[in-house]
Amino acid sequence: MAVELHDDEREGLRVLRDAVARALDAVCSFEAPARRLLAHVTVARLRSGDAPRERALVPTPQLAFAPEAMTLYRSWLGPTEASYEALASYSVAPPAVA
Repeated sequence: MAVELHDDEREGLRVLRDAVARALDAVCSFEAPARRLLAHVTVARLRSGDAPRERALVPTPQLAFAPEAMTLYRSWLGPTEASYEALASYSVAPPAVA
């Protein structure tokens, strides 16, 4: 289950993703996937074949936040649980006021 994050009209999340991809490419030959960005937070994972108890979910509330840092994680999916490895952390500057 994932919660989709909706970006503002300035496409700040796409701009941030592109900047992170360029920084990663500079240090480790990272090539960003060519697919459309789906900004999300993973809330839960189900094993193959499992089904959620309820299909209907309440609407996601409108929230806003200004992060101070971003950490890129790699997930390692195991037979019973996932583990996460922090690959890099970056300070996130507040957006410029126009």
